[in-house]
Amino acid sequence: MRVDWNERIGGIKMIEIRDFLRVHGRHVSKSLVSQRLSVGEETAMIIVGKLLSEDFVAVEDEDRGERRYKITDKGCRLASTRAVKRIDRHEAVPILHRFHARIEAVNARRDLIFFIREVRLFGSFIDPLATDYGDLDVAIDFQDKSRFNGDLKGHCEARADLHGRFLYGWHAVKYCKEEVRKLVAARDRYISVSCMVTLERIKAPSEPFYIAPDKVDDLTTSEHASAT
Repeated sequence: MRVDWNERIGGIKMIEIRDFLRVHGRHVSKSLVSQRLSVGEETAMIIVGKLLSEDFVAVEDEDRGERRYKITDKGCRLASTRAVKRIDRHEAVPILHRFHARIEAVNARRDLIFFIREVRLFGSFIDPLATDYGDLDVAIDFQDKSRFNGDLKGHCEARADLHGRFLYGWHAVKYCKEEVRKLVAARDRYISVSCMVTLERIKAPSEPFYIAPDKVDDLTTSEHASAT
Protein backbone atom coordinates (compact mmCIF):
# COMPACT_ATOMS: atom_id res chain seq x y z
CA MET A 1 0.00 0.00 0.00
CA ARG A 2 1.40 3.40 -1.01
CA VAL A 3 1.07 5.87 1.86
CA ASP A 4 2.26 9.47 2.09
CA TRP A 5 3.56 9.45 5.66
CA ASN A 6 3.85 13.25 5.60
CA GLU A 7 0.11 13.63 4.99
CA ARG A 8 -1.85 14.95 7.95
CA ILE A 9 -5.49 14.50 8.84
CA GLY A 10 -6.71 17.02 11.36
CA GLY A 11 -3.08 17.88 12.06
CA ILE A 12 -2.18 14.24 12.87
CA LYS A 13 0.44 12.48 10.75
CA MET A 14 -0.62 9.34 8.90
CA ILE A 15 2.01 7.31 10.72
CA GLU A 16 0.35 8.21 14.04
CA ILE A 17 -3.04 7.20 12.64
CA ARG A 18 -1.50 3.93 11.43
CA ASP A 19 -0.18 3.25 14.93
CA PHE A 20 -3.60 4.05 16.39
CA LEU A 21 -5.25 1.49 14.08
CA ARG A 22 -2.59 -1.08 15.01
CA VAL A 23 -3.43 -0.81 18.70
CA HIS A 24 -7.21 -0.80 18.23
CA GLY A 25 -7.47 -3.67 15.82
CA ARG A 26 -11.27 -4.07 15.53
CA HIS A 27 -13.35 -1.03 16.46
CA VAL A 28 -12.85 2.71 16.86
CA SER A 29 -15.06 5.59 17.88
CA LYS A 30 -14.90 9.37 17.93
CA SER A 31 -14.21 9.43 21.68
CA LEU A 32 -11.44 6.84 21.30
CA VAL A 33 -9.80 8.88 18.54
CA SER A 34 -10.05 11.99 20.70
CA GLN A 35 -8.58 10.24 23.73
CA ARG A 36 -5.77 8.28 22.07
CA LEU A 37 -4.63 10.96 19.62
CA SER A 38 -5.10 13.81 22.11
CA VAL A 39 -7.36 15.91 19.89
CA GLY A 40 -10.66 17.69 20.44
CA GLU A 41 -14.03 16.27 19.44
CA GLU A 42 -14.23 18.37 16.27
CA THR A 43 -10.81 17.20 15.08
CA ALA A 44 -11.67 13.62 16.04
CA MET A 45 -14.76 13.84 13.83
CA ILE A 46 -12.63 15.13 10.93
CA ILE A 47 -10.26 12.18 11.34
CA VAL A 48 -13.11 9.66 11.55
CA GLY A 49 -14.78 11.24 8.51
CA LYS A 50 -11.58 10.95 6.47
CA LEU A 51 -11.03 7.34 7.52
CA LEU A 52 -14.65 6.62 6.58
CA SER A 53 -14.44 8.32 3.17
CA GLU A 54 -11.19 6.47 2.36
CA ASP A 55 -12.75 3.11 3.39
CA PHE A 56 -10.30 2.54 6.24
CA VAL A 57 -13.29 2.16 8.58
CA ALA A 58 -16.99 1.44 8.12
CA VAL A 59 -20.03 2.21 10.26
CA GLU A 60 -20.87 -0.75 12.46
CA ASP A 61 -23.24 -0.03 15.34
CA GLU A 62 -23.79 2.09 18.41
CA ASP A 63 -22.45 1.37 21.88
CA ARG A 64 -23.93 3.32 24.79
CA GLY A 65 -25.23 5.94 22.41
CA GLU A 66 -21.97 6.43 20.49
CA ARG A 67 -21.43 5.26 16.93
CA ARG A 68 -18.70 2.68 16.49
CA TYR A 69 -16.71 1.97 13.35
CA LYS A 70 -15.15 -1.33 12.40
CA ILE A 71 -11.71 -1.32 10.84
CA THR A 72 -12.00 -2.59 7.27
CA ASP A 73 -9.58 -4.85 5.40
CA LYS A 74 -8.11 -1.72 3.82
CA GLY A 75 -7.69 -0.24 7.30
CA CYS A 76 -5.93 -3.43 8.41
CA ARG A 77 -3.56 -3.11 5.47
CA LEU A 78 -2.80 0.48 6.47
CA ALA A 79 -2.15 -0.69 10.04
CA SER A 80 0.33 -3.30 8.79
CA THR A 81 2.09 -0.99 6.31
CA ARG A 82 5.68 -0.21 7.24
CA ALA A 83 7.17 3.26 7.01
CA VAL A 84 10.29 2.17 5.15
CA LYS A 85 12.19 3.44 2.13
CA ARG A 86 10.50 2.29 -1.04
CA ILE A 87 12.42 -0.18 -3.18
CA ASP A 88 12.40 -1.02 -6.88
CA ARG A 89 12.00 -4.45 -8.47
CA HIS A 90 15.75 -5.00 -8.67
CA GLU A 91 15.90 -4.73 -4.87
CA ALA A 92 12.65 -6.61 -4.23
CA VAL A 93 13.46 -9.82 -6.13
CA PRO A 94 16.43 -10.87 -3.90
CA ILE A 95 14.26 -10.26 -0.82
CA LEU A 96 11.66 -12.65 -2.21
CA HIS A 97 14.36 -15.20 -3.08
CA ARG A 98 15.56 -15.17 0.53
CA PHE A 99 11.97 -15.46 1.73
CA HIS A 100 11.48 -18.50 -0.52
CA ALA A 101 14.64 -20.10 0.90
CA ARG A 102 13.34 -19.60 4.45
CA ILE A 103 10.05 -21.27 3.53
CA GLU A 104 11.89 -24.33 2.23
CA ALA A 105 14.12 -24.42 5.31
CA VAL A 106 11.11 -24.28 7.63
CA ASN A 107 9.26 -26.96 5.70
CA ALA A 108 12.32 -29.21 5.93
CA ARG A 109 12.27 -29.15 9.73
CA ARG A 110 10.87 -32.26 11.43
CA ASP A 111 10.18 -30.65 14.79
CA LEU A 112 7.67 -28.00 13.71
CA ILE A 113 4.00 -28.90 14.01
CA PHE A 114 2.85 -26.65 11.16
CA PHE A 115 4.22 -26.36 7.65
CA ILE A 116 3.55 -23.84 4.90
CA ARG A 117 1.28 -25.36 2.30
CA GLU A 118 0.95 -22.37 -0.01
CA VAL A 119 2.08 -18.75 -0.39
CA ARG A 120 0.56 -16.21 -2.75
CA LEU A 121 1.81 -12.75 -3.71
CA PHE A 122 -0.63 -9.85 -3.84
CA GLY A 123 -0.56 -6.08 -3.68
CA SER A 124 1.67 -3.70 -5.58
CA PHE A 125 4.37 -6.23 -6.49
CA ILE A 126 2.07 -7.99 -8.96
CA ASP A 127 0.78 -4.69 -10.37
CA PRO A 128 2.48 -4.29 -13.78
CA LEU A 129 2.20 -0.51 -13.50
CA ALA A 130 3.98 -0.28 -10.14
CA THR A 131 7.63 0.75 -10.26
CA ASP A 132 8.45 0.77 -6.56
CA TYR A 133 7.14 -0.92 -3.42
CA GLY A 134 6.73 -0.04 0.25
CA ASP A 135 6.38 -3.68 1.23
CA LEU A 136 5.89 -7.09 -0.33
CA ASP A 137 2.49 -8.57 0.51
CA VAL A 138 2.30 -12.33 0.93
CA ALA A 139 -0.57 -14.55 2.08
CA ILE A 140 0.35 -17.81 3.78
CA ASP A 141 -1.69 -20.98 4.20
CA PHE A 142 -0.47 -22.83 7.31
CA GLN A 143 -1.25 -26.53 7.67
CA ASP A 144 -0.67 -28.87 10.59
CA LYS A 145 1.19 -32.06 9.70
CA SER A 146 -1.08 -35.07 9.40
CA ARG A 147 0.74 -37.08 12.05
CA PHE A 148 -0.42 -34.55 14.66
CA ASN A 149 -4.08 -34.60 13.63
CA GLY A 150 -5.06 -37.08 16.33
CA ASP A 151 -4.10 -34.72 19.15
CA LEU A 152 -3.11 -31.38 17.66
CA LYS A 153 -3.80 -29.40 20.82
CA GLY A 154 -1.83 -31.84 22.96
CA HIS A 155 1.21 -31.70 20.69
CA CYS A 156 1.05 -27.89 20.56
CA GLU A 157 0.77 -27.67 24.34
CA ALA A 158 3.84 -29.91 24.69
CA ARG A 159 5.84 -27.79 22.24
CA ALA A 160 4.84 -24.55 23.94
CA ASP A 161 5.81 -26.09 27.28
CA LEU A 162 9.19 -27.05 25.80
CA HIS A 163 9.76 -23.36 25.07
CA GLY A 164 8.70 -22.29 28.55
CA ARG A 165 5.26 -21.13 27.44
CA PHE A 166 2.49 -22.75 29.47
CA LEU A 167 -0.41 -22.49 27.02
CA TYR A 168 -3.47 -24.65 26.57
CA GLY A 169 -5.91 -25.53 23.81
CA TRP A 170 -6.16 -23.18 20.87
CA HIS A 171 -3.76 -20.72 22.52
CA ALA A 172 -1.04 -23.36 22.16
CA VAL A 173 -2.10 -24.07 18.56
CA LYS A 174 -1.88 -20.36 17.75
CA TYR A 175 1.57 -20.23 19.36
CA CYS A 176 2.88 -23.05 17.15
CA LYS A 177 1.46 -21.47 14.01
CA GLU A 178 2.97 -18.11 14.98
CA GLU A 179 6.32 -19.84 15.52
CA VAL A 180 6.37 -20.81 11.84
CA ARG A 181 5.25 -17.36 10.72
CA LYS A 182 8.08 -15.69 12.64
CA LEU A 183 10.65 -18.08 11.21
CA VAL A 184 9.75 -17.29 7.60
CA ALA A 185 9.17 -13.57 8.15
CA ALA A 186 12.51 -13.32 9.98
CA ARG A 187 11.73 -9.71 10.92
CA ASP A 188 12.28 -8.68 7.31
CA ARG A 189 10.91 -5.15 7.21
CA TYR A 190 9.75 -5.54 3.60
CA ILE A 191 7.84 -8.82 3.97
CA SER A 192 4.24 -8.21 5.07
CA VAL A 193 2.55 -11.49 6.02
CA SER A 194 -1.21 -12.08 5.95
CA CYS A 195 -3.12 -15.31 6.33
CA MET A 196 -4.82 -16.84 3.31
CA VAL A 197 -8.26 -16.20 4.82
CA THR A 198 -7.60 -12.45 4.72
CA LEU A 199 -6.63 -12.62 1.05
CA GLU A 200 -9.81 -14.54 0.25
CA ARG A 201 -11.92 -12.07 2.19
CA ILE A 202 -10.58 -8.95 0.47
CA LYS A 203 -10.71 -10.70 -2.94
CA ALA A 204 -7.45 -9.08 -4.03
CA PRO A 205 -5.74 -10.31 -7.21
CA SER A 206 -2.88 -12.67 -6.38
CA GLU A 207 -0.27 -14.92 -7.95
CA PRO A 208 1.17 -18.23 -6.71
CA PHE A 209 4.60 -17.93 -5.10
CA TYR A 210 5.10 -21.29 -3.39
CA ILE A 211 3.24 -24.60 -3.17
CA ALA A 212 4.58 -27.27 -0.85
CA PRO A 213 5.48 -30.64 -2.38
CA ASP A 214 3.54 -33.61 -1.06
CA LYS A 215 6.62 -34.99 0.71
CA VAL A 216 6.53 -32.16 3.28
CA ASP A 217 3.65 -33.89 5.05
CA ASP A 218 4.89 -37.45 4.45
CA LEU A 219 7.04 -37.76 7.57
CA THR A 220 6.03 -40.71 9.70
CA THR A 221 6.06 -40.69 13.47
CA SER A 222 9.15 -42.94 13.48
CA GLU A 223 11.01 -40.56 11.16
CA HIS A 224 10.06 -37.69 13.43
CA ALA A 225 11.34 -39.55 16.47
CA SER A 226 14.66 -40.40 14.84
CA ALA A 227 15.12 -36.82 13.65
CA THR A 228 14.62 -35.39 17.12
